[in-house]
Amino acid sequence: MSRSADSLAREHTERAIRTIADVMDSPFSEDRDRLRAAELVLDRGHGKPNQAIIQIPANRQVAAMLAKMSDDELMAALNQHQLPRLAPIKAEFTEIDPLLL
Repeated sequence: MSRSADSLAREHTERAIRTIADVMDSPFSEDRDRLRAAELVLDRGHGKPNQAIIQIPANRQVAAMLAKMSDDELMAALNQHQLPRLAPIKAEFTEIDPLLL
């Protein structure tokens, strides 16, 4: 019976985290390597930052049309998939850690 790759990889988790921590703590590591190691530790300990896709009107004409619509009209258009084409913008955000305040 063959084991899955993720199962095999999990066997090395502790050693991998120690290696990342060693790079992060080493005075001989380049700053970029120490920063990347710190990022990896944070991502694994706290999760990667959330990403949101924000849709904006593709042009002023569409923006004006949407601005004239009531909330009920917007919800109805959304439910019927009748909104005009919007341009996606990728935005990254993180929650504020209350321990850092």
